[in-house]
Amino acid sequence: MPATAVTRAASAAAGTLERLYRPGAAVGSAAAAGLALLLFQALFWAEHVSWPLKTGVAAVAAISCASPASGLLVVAGLSPLGHVLATRVAGAYPARITEALALAFFAGHAVWSIRARFGRRPAPAVPAAALRLTAPAVLFGAAALASCLVHYHFVQALQDRPWPFLQRLFEFLARGYHDGLGNYEPAAGDAGFRFVYATAFAVEGAALVLAAYVWTARDGSLAPRLVRMTVAGAVGAAALSFYALAAAALRETDPWGALPGLLDRRWTLFTPKLNTAASLLVLAAPLAIGAASRATKWRRAGWTAAAAVLVAALWLNGTRVALLAAVLVLGGTIACCARYRVRWRAPGRPATVGLVVLAVGLAATSYHRLVVDRDRALESLHYRVQYTETALRMFASAPAFGVGIDQYYLRSEQFAPRELLSDYRRVSAHNPFLQTAAELGVTGLAPFAWLIGAALWAAVTALRSRPPPDRLLFGMLAGLAAFLITTASAGHPLAIEVTAYPFWIVLGLAAGRAGRPADESPALGTAPARRLRRCIVLGAVLLACSVPARVALQNRTVDFRQVAYGLHDLEDNGVDRYRWTTGRVTLFVDASARAVELPLRAPLVERTGPATVEILLDGRPARRTELTGTDWTRVRLELPPSARRYRTLDLTITPTWFPAALLPGSTDPRELGVMLGAPRNGSAAPFVSQ
Repeated sequence: MPATAVTRAASAAAGTLERLYRPGAAVGSAAAAGLALLLFQALFWAEHVSWPLKTGVAAVAAISCASPASGLLVVAGLSPLGHVLATRVAGAYPARITEALALAFFAGHAVWSIRARFGRRPAPAVPAAALRLTAPAVLFGAAALASCLVHYHFVQALQDRPWPFLQRLFEFLARGYHDGLGNYEPAAGDAGFRFVYATAFAVEGAALVLAAYVWTARDGSLAPRLVRMTVAGAVGAAALSFYALAAAALRETDPWGALPGLLDRRWTLFTPKLNTAASLLVLAAPLAIGAASRATKWRRAGWTAAAAVLVAALWLNGTRVALLAAVLVLGGTIACCARYRVRWRAPGRPATVGLVVLAVGLAATSYHRLVVDRDRALESLHYRVQYTETALRMFASAPAFGVGIDQYYLRSEQFAPRELLSDYRRVSAHNPFLQTAAELGVTGLAPFAWLIGAALWAAVTALRSRPPPDRLLFGMLAGLAAFLITTASAGHPLAIEVTAYPFWIVLGLAAGRAGRPADESPALGTAPARRLRRCIVLGAVLLACSVPARVALQNRTVDFRQVAYGLHDLEDNGVDRYRWTTGRVTLFVDASARAVELPLRAPLVERTGPATVEILLDGRPARRTELTGTDWTRVRLELPPSARRYRTLDLTITPTWFPAALLPGSTDPRELGVMLGAPRNGSAAPFVSQ
């Protein structure tokens, strides 16, 4: 093909991608808004969540509807306390109140956007530079959504027919999203939709980055307020560590005598993961110190006190990698201040003495945890090496698209070293980058790293280019750096809402603080903006097109002989093993079988009347049987040769009945048809185990 023809084709393709951007963005925004509203309202169907708590979440939505920036402030302040609200204050577990607050913000923001779009007062312009973060955020969300669709089809194939399973999904989204997430195992009878939650959680993180960036770039005064709310929430969460310590001491007969032993333990309360709690503390402490360095006298004392509480809580927590991160960031801060000759205001003699005391305590704790307790530290490092090996093996098995979102824990037993499996059956990666690579492959890892890297690069570039250093921005970068160091080993700070949401907000806040719309619009007004828009459309289209091929490939791994639709749990009366049918049953038979025999029984025929069973083979009528007695009837079907992998047997049973309505004293709400015993010469797998 001539070069001119190639050029014309490339130009036409680029123009097509450019034209698809606007309608695609509109459809995507509408879908995201609808989903946020759907998941938000699901909280009000949760009976285990009290109405005062529901009212508070609704108030966050109302605030966000009136002013999204104010709603974001509320989310930043309350996110660290969501777990405590759900478990200890309101008793709303398993509802995820932290996520409910974020969903309330997104729902209110969606309503605000609709009003701004169709109202008389136009919405403030989004800076063109937002595309630098929008592109990776959208592509990361698209990668997560594509993986969710593929895994959804896999679970559907193991659980039920497409339409009933889709109804079950909608019921979960509309009414059960804030209840339990069900069983991890996709083949279990109580398999849930945890992978759907994992997808929503990934998208929520990217959306929080964009929201914090856009609103900070629009309003320069929002950054200090967001810092205040983030630090306030972290300080409130940190104070709970002291409460837990004091409560434990008061339960002792000799509180003062027991205190040394209690201080030798690690304390936290606002998250179930000790190591994860430390990530929030090292994120917020530099924010407080950065704000203190630019504050006036009395406010500086308040910021210093907040930093002291956070550092003291980190001391009580004692997470090794967090202590190491604090030391590294402190050293980096001193080096940067010396290089740029930054003069920091003295916080006052009392505060200085307090900080020195805390620094000495932190240094002593770090020495004890990393040097004196060396054996335990080396053992922990040994486990981390094995976690990394597991993640790399899993990534190598599916480098393009990964093993599926939220599937790392389940699949880890296939890839973990034997030594690790001797201690744990299944493990997590303990590193969000490795876990993302294993679950979503390169298509997920690349935009995930791009999103974080683009935000950090914008902040670092702005910090270096401005003659008077922005101390608040420096504090944000120091906190983000310390947090990211802890993600390498400290647990799951980006997998738990109370620590992940503050990180995403501060990440967007740093990028928004660094970028000013007036300065950056020309840079992205022409060719760079067009390239990013085309990248978004092309990536989304390719990911969407990959779904059918990935579904077909995954279907080959499903052993349908183990699958049956329309059957209740296996029962054994000591003589027979059987499963009750519903009104419609689907069985899968190996294509090599030449006949199959189905044992059927209608034990209550005198009450329900004769039962009629219509049998279809591969969608075509094969046999009609009427059960008029209470004994077992064996229906034999001859199976002609077929090129398919499996043959399908569809049974339609009439009439069906309900034990609660037919049997005195029964409370069984199930719809029942007839008893079905283990098929012979076909697949008996659904009757062997449950």
